[in-house]
Amino acid sequence: MMAWAAGAPDREQFPGFRFSGWGGIWPWQKQNKAPEKKRRFGESRIGVCDMLRLIQEPREILADILQVRLRNTIRWLAALTLGIFALALINNNWTPRKPSRETFLRRLDQASREATGWVLANGLEDNYYLLYVLLDCSRMTGELPLAQFVARSAALASDRSLERLIDPGASYVQPPESYLSHLANYQLWTLYAISRKEFALSEEERTNMFAPGKYRTGKATHQLISLVVYRQFNGATPELDAVIRRISERVAQEAALDFRITDLYLQRIASLLAAGQPDLVRPRWVERALNAQQDGGWYYSWYGWQPTPYRFKLEDAPQSHSTVQGLWLAVMLQHRYPQWVSANFH
Repeated sequence: MMAWAAGAPDREQFPGFRFSGWGGIWPWQKQNKAPEKKRRFGESRIGVCDMLRLIQEPREILADILQVRLRNTIRWLAALTLGIFALALINNNWTPRKPSRETFLRRLDQASREATGWVLANGLEDNYYLLYVLLDCSRMTGELPLAQFVARSAALASDRSLERLIDPGASYVQPPESYLSHLANYQLWTLYAISRKEFALSEEERTNMFAPGKYRTGKATHQLISLVVYRQFNGATPELDAVIRRISERVAQEAALDFRITDLYLQRIASLLAAGQPDLVRPRWVERALNAQQDGGWYYSWYGWQPTPYRFKLEDAPQSHSTVQGLWLAVMLQHRYPQWVSANFH
């Protein structure tokens, strides 16, 4: 009895005993495995209770599964988006290998020549600001065809209120109130600047014009260019230079983050150079801007992505507004800031 209680019988103790084919395990010991199998089945991924719940509540189970998958998909997409954004920022601000100074200067010269040819061949929209930029380019390069183009376009311009942008000696004519009511704030600021304070700008608009932290994106670049014009017509002061510097730093911060080569991308670089802040311009921005030139000009959007982040519109040709700004930055680096080229390219 003691041998039986201890477990299966020994063949040596019971030589005449016929053992079964299941290895000498007694029936009551074999039956003990049944609860073990049931316990293992219950511990599996989908147990009996889960299967019963799946039969009774199929919609709830399916909703749980979809919710988990959706959560995982959102996390994966968020991680992918952050990775792409990080790579885009790195590509926008750092380059693994800069071109030589000679190569970069040849690229600037090529960009300015092709952009000038594009403007002379395609013309401009009716925009005194663009004529102001082209006039500045013609003075730096000494190109007579560009200066003649500006003179012809200014003579045909329908809006004469900003004529002083082209001819500082022209008499100032006060625009009618009906005309002023449709102008944007930067256009009012420009009138105030070129009129040498003859234009009656409201106190609120004067405050906004010189507010260093009020505007972002395109409004900040428009404000910066307006202040550059104001300094040109009314003289520089330490206070004005300090405001221009603070706005320029904000524009440069946005340029580092916005990797889309749009019209605004070009305008940021050009406005910083026009404001006399070349130290804020990164060489990689200029490289990317020059590489984006197509058929002599520049597109307004970046693969259909407009400067406004939530707007998309495909284009089939370069735009005059973007091309003139690309020309401006190339000419300024060539003729106004050669020391910037020497410091950043060897």
